[in-house]
Amino acid sequence: MPGLYWSPDGRMVAYVVEGGGFLSLEYYQLKIRRLSDNAEESFNAGVGCCENIQWITNKFLIARIESESP
Repeated sequence: MPGLYWSPDGRMVAYVVEGGGFLSLEYYQLKIRRLSDNAEESFNAGVGCCENIQWITNKFLIARIESESP
């Protein structure tokens, strides 16, 4: 698993943190950090994730995802 996933514009970086969980199962968290102010978001990624992380750069797809967010 690579260490860092840089956004296409270089302003954000994502990385995966592995930890032990219930019954010693490994779990993963995807963390995304904005470099301008070090703000960070964490997402529980579950078990066996994160082999194919990709940044979304299509403006229309991003707008669609944002419009569907709660």
